[in-house]
Amino acid sequence: MTHDASATPQDESEKPNSLDAATGNDVPILASLVDPHAVRSKANLSSLSEQDSAIRMGSPFAREPEPPEQPARAEDVFFQATPLRYTSIGAVAAATLVVLFALGGTIWFPTGGTLVAGLGCLLSILGLYSHQRVAAASLLAIHLVLFVASYSRVFV
Repeated sequence: MTHDASATPQDESEKPNSLDAATGNDVPILASLVDPHAVRSKANLSSLSEQDSAIRMGSPFAREPEPPEQPARAEDVFFQATPLRYTSIGAVAAATLVVLFALGGTIWFPTGGTLVAGLGCLLSILGLYSHQRVAAASLLAIHLVLFVASYSRVFV
């Protein structure tokens, strides 16, 4: 009876769930690399060239090339969109809406008109920091007139 090396079963240490004789620990399962071209059947050879053109070559972790840097536009440099700028734009919009309530308060309820016109003045002052300075300044003037008119109770 001859003992052929190719016909021998695997050693006990190479089995996935066996214990290592020296340390008594589990032996890890080792993966092997398979050549994808050897696994493909001959029937898929015609579609092989189509698939290879769609497959990305190189490292999957490579970054895309950076686009060329664009020159800064003048309005972007002038505006400098900071949180305070956006808040001031909102203040101009709010002061525009508050004008209606200050006008109504000046006519029907002077104490409330004074408070609302004062709020409109504060919003207009904050709005002077935005790029809508002309609108904020005109709203400030309107709110000041409404504040004085409701404080002195002109319409009552």
